[in-house]
Amino acid sequence: MKTFEEFVASREKIDPSTKSMAEHQWVQAYSAYCSSRERLRAGRQKARVKSGSEEKSKSSSSQHSRGMHRPSSISDTALLKTRIREQSAYSDLRVIIDVLAWVAIAVIIVIALLGIVAGFNFYSSLSALVVGGLNVLLVFVVKFLIQVVIDIPDIALYRQVYERAEQSSVESGTELE
Repeated sequence: MKTFEEFVASREKIDPSTKSMAEHQWVQAYSAYCSSRERLRAGRQKARVKSGSEEKSKSSSSQHSRGMHRPSSISDTALLKTRIREQSAYSDLRVIIDVLAWVAIAVIIVIALLGIVAGFNFYSSLSALVVGGLNVLLVFVVKFLIQVVIDIPDIALYRQVYERAEQSSVESGTELE
């Protein structure tokens, strides 16, 4: 962590308008800087304790990098899903599924547009549009179902690792969270 003088010099280098700050403002800014560094350091240590292994601690500590924060509007379930997908062994399969889904959607849209153009009357054009829309919806549903199936082994592995870490922390006398 920087000393007070190093902190002032670096801030003045970044933002020249800070030269007009009073001494008590600098003290407040430095104390805020120190407390944020302590929170960041505590968060990194907490993430390492939770992970259970060095590889997992490396990926979870990168989640708390400088300048980043966890948005409060995201639910714990969404954060868990994001964390599991970041550490997934099937990320390449997920990319393939996404690409195939978008290709299928593009093909469906082209077929629907051709059906609208080639339609002899209003009702055949409307039916081509409705069928195309339903097919696009079906592709999205199948894509999300496939992603859920892909996530099942990752969730099971995550749960197993978390339970082992929880057992070891109970045995050693420390508590997770």
